[in-house]
Amino acid sequence: MTKIKKGPIPISLQDKSSNWTQQLLDEIDKYANDATKVAEKFWNKYRKEDIKKALKEECFGKCMYCDTKIGVSDYEQIEHILPKKLNPELTYQWRNLGWACQKCNGLKKENEIINPYEEDFELKFKINISMWLTPKRSDDYKTKFFIEVLQLNSRVDLVAKRCSICNGFENNLMKLKELIDNEDPNAKYFYKTLILEMEQDKEYYIFKKNIHNNFFKINGINLDLLR
Repeated sequence: MTKIKKGPIPISLQDKSSNWTQQLLDEIDKYANDATKVAEKFWNKYRKEDIKKALKEECFGKCMYCDTKIGVSDYEQIEHILPKKLNPELTYQWRNLGWACQKCNGLKKENEIINPYEEDFELKFKINISMWLTPKRSDDYKTKFFIEVLQLNSRVDLVAKRCSICNGFENNLMKLKELIDNEDPNAKYFYKTLILEMEQDKEYYIFKKNIHNNFFKINGINLDLLR
């Protein structure tokens, strides 16, 4: 949930986005600017394999909003960051496309919410002991709206998976402390595996970073011992 880096524009979109956009806008104009009357085939030409592949790779196979790996209990959808029906001229703009799970995309609807390509979630969220997200600033209503619209704290399946993965990570931190207390030389290597779990390509990595930082602070662990 760190700001996502936009990759190079896929070939199919680079070659055809202008034509696709003009065809769509012509159809909207034909119906006196009533976009609801335009056939679906003019809206969904972006469903090309190279576009899907590029979006999946830049989002590490995770939903850009809830940070969950897509493909086990849900399937992916190409997301329009600014709703295409309200911004038809952006339907085939690379900067307006993202990778989302079906649930988040459905809940977002036509709302304009935080853009993970432009804002760093780590700077906007704080995480409580129950693995819930809240805005770092009490007056940050944009972040609060984002959390509420996507139901990031109330979707039972999402919260359960997040807690399960984070509990496993915390158990490994306790194992690490045991190794350190026993002056086990393997402690630093075990810690290296935990560091990998806090990288951007892993599910719920900002939650793990939060757990890690709190655990080290509470237990007074000296990082120099693990280098």
